[in-house]
Amino acid sequence: MNKEKKGCKDLLEKCENDSSTHYIKYKTLFDSSYDAIMILDPSLKFVEGNKATLKMFGCKKVSDFISKTPLDFSPKYQINGELSRKTAKKNKKIVMDKGVYFFEWLHKRLNGEEFQANVLITKMVLKGENFLQATVRDVSDSKRAEAESRKFKTISDHASYGCAIVDLHGKIEYLNDSFARMHGYSVNELTGKNLLMFHNEQQKKDVMKTNKELIKKGNYVAKEVWHVTKDGDVFPALMNASVIKDDKGRPLYISATAIDISELKKAEEKLKLFRHIMDHASDSLVIIDPETSRILDANKTAAQKLKCTFKEFLSKTIMDIDENFASFAKWKEHSSMVKRKGNVSFEGKNRASDGSSFPVEVNVKYIKGQQDCFLATIRDISKRKKTESDLKLFRYLMDNSTDSLFIIDPDTAQIVDANRTAAKRLRYSFQELLKKRVIDIDKQLPSFGKWEEDVKLIKEKGSAILEREHVRSDGTSFPVEICSKYITGGKNYFLAIVRDITYRKKTEQQIIKGQKELQERNKELIKNQDKLRNNIIELQKAHLALKETQEQLIQSEKLALLGQLSAGIAHEINNPIAFISSNIEVLEKYVQSYARVQEHVDVLKKEIEKNDKKNAELVMQHITELEKAENIDFINKDIHLLIEESKRGTDRIKNIVKDLGVLSRKDDQQMRLNSIEEILNGVINIIESDLKYRGVVKKDYQKTPYVLCNAQRIGQVFLNILANSAQAIKCNGEILIKTYKEDDNVCIEISDTGQGVPKKNLKKIFEPFFTTKAAGKGTGLGLSISHDFVKQHNGEISVDSVFRKGTKITVKLPCKNGENIKEEKNGKKR
Repeated sequence: MNKEKKGCKDLLEKCENDSSTHYIKYKTLFDSSYDAIMILDPSLKFVEGNKATLKMFGCKKVSDFISKTPLDFSPKYQINGELSRKTAKKNKKIVMDKGVYFFEWLHKRLNGEEFQANVLITKMVLKGENFLQATVRDVSDSKRAEAESRKFKTISDHASYGCAIVDLHGKIEYLNDSFARMHGYSVNELTGKNLLMFHNEQQKKDVMKTNKELIKKGNYVAKEVWHVTKDGDVFPALMNASVIKDDKGRPLYISATAIDISELKKAEEKLKLFRHIMDHASDSLVIIDPETSRILDANKTAAQKLKCTFKEFLSKTIMDIDENFASFAKWKEHSSMVKRKGNVSFEGKNRASDGSSFPVEVNVKYIKGQQDCFLATIRDISKRKKTESDLKLFRYLMDNSTDSLFIIDPDTAQIVDANRTAAKRLRYSFQELLKKRVIDIDKQLPSFGKWEEDVKLIKEKGSAILEREHVRSDGTSFPVEICSKYITGGKNYFLAIVRDITYRKKTEQQIIKGQKELQERNKELIKNQDKLRNNIIELQKAHLALKETQEQLIQSEKLALLGQLSAGIAHEINNPIAFISSNIEVLEKYVQSYARVQEHVDVLKKEIEKNDKKNAELVMQHITELEKAENIDFINKDIHLLIEESKRGTDRIKNIVKDLGVLSRKDDQQMRLNSIEEILNGVINIIESDLKYRGVVKKDYQKTPYVLCNAQRIGQVFLNILANSAQAIKCNGEILIKTYKEDDNVCIEISDTGQGVPKKNLKKIFEPFFTTKAAGKGTGLGLSISHDFVKQHNGEISVDSVFRKGTKITVKLPCKNGENIKEEKNGKKR
């Protein structure tokens, strides 16, 4: 027999040995008590409990109860916010010191249901060992009754209608100020008087008869009775009455309410309208107990926002729903601040019943009265935060673009908006730039008439690419390439993407100059072979210069190719920017629609405050008609689609700018482990606008290891090959990109169904400046540079082409053993 069972047996045996009569009484009391009686050992483990104990804690059998502690049947925290474990230790110490202790405790049944109880613990010493006897009474009902009583008293004292409690003979035991004032008396004048004083002789007979029927039936509802005031005036009152009975069902008192019918109708309509407006408000309205953080009342919107029933919502505390209040101490600190300031606003996050959370804007007002409370107005700001985030991202992309971006009014040539790059490049402050017109910064627009010609051209074509010269604030100028797009909507604008092509122009001039110089030198070498030895030293110097020029040519070729693709890239960026701008204009209209409805709602509030029911109904009718006219239901659904669509557009711009930035930045010549497939995808993303109008791009990627390479140079190799493939296809073609591992190499095959290369030209295809394109369409450096880059990586590049059928270019790059890759990538996984 374990220690707990032994202690209990000793206790019962002691009782039985004292006297059989004493034992029988104790056993009868123990088994039949409505209160839970239990015995605990010094470690606070239960060793015995009566039937009421099992019932109270929801236990089906003794094993569910024995050997457990009170903490197993208690929540983590008590009502005062203190840990149950900490409070239990304090209570045990008091009992062991004083021998007996009475206190309140928050218990929990096996099913998780919490209830309040009064606990009496007595220390017992049996055969030298200490035991505790606990008598526990569930006082949840009485606590609720007390709360209801306080609530009734508060409501009654502040009610606009009359409330009274009388004995069975009509003597007034309690009445509120409204009841006394309704009859022209003070409360003190009527306390102890009989209700019959408010009726004439005939009415007294009817009232006495009604009271007899009331005592017999228990209640009556909405009975009209004529009352007499102190001044002798007679008015109709709407009476509701019910009989208050004791536990055995015997009548004790009569509770009655009285309302002047003329005011009742107005009050009912006003209350109904107020509750309707409250429950249909878009914001959550919550009334909170400042001391316990419990929710006393709320509108239906509050429950809907937290995805729970109204009943479930009223069972919560503010700590259950607001992530700002992680502890009761945090709530008490906030409660004190609200009481001190009277009104506090802050932003936080509310937690829904499904675990999700959303940002909110909260305004808390301290309301003093019979029962002080907080009124919290909670506004869901998820959409606002999302819109702010999207707009912030869009503005970030604009301001960090390497190109200047302008939004221009075509009618006035006024610059409506621009990015920071534009202001910096033109050496104006942002505010100064917004005061300028296009003709103020464009050297080729000497007059407004010339601007109107440009406007006509762009409107006819929808977009145009122009080369111009822009003038800075200090009078200096620089060449630019302008891609203009005509954006139509509520207000028409031009979107201009302006690229500084100073470097490109210089590079082109250097290439032309270099070609001329090389041609002249070739002529001199043919004519002056005897002077070759004397020129070796100068040629060595020229070699170093040429090497530097080669690096410039490589960068120039890359930028030239990106320049050729710029129209397509601009188009890819213009499309999302266009529909983002369009969506913003639509959102502006939606806001205007909401504003028009809100104006009528404000009028409705004023009419309600005036108690003008007729005008309020007219305004409500106008609001309904306006909501239909403005199509508010459609707007509520469409806003989500507009925001989601704009987000996809900004993501598209971000990806293009990221991939373009990787390729366009100056080569740092660093070798790193890279995924060939990731490099290919970045290049395809840049050139996609050119590829999609010529044919279909198909991918056949196999699992390949990382390659130690310079991502910019290998990316330029793929960009040159894909650009040639795209240009070789007229329409409806196909480009197939395959990757696979062969021996110690990663192989990349890019094949197309274009025009192919004649057999006689295959040997020249990697020679510098060799090209089959028309003059001005290519430099002839693309494949030559690609060949050099592959060789620099100890790789191979080969061409297989059939004229008029297609071309396949294969690149092989050495790869490392897959086991070493994981260490060199610092744990990065493929």
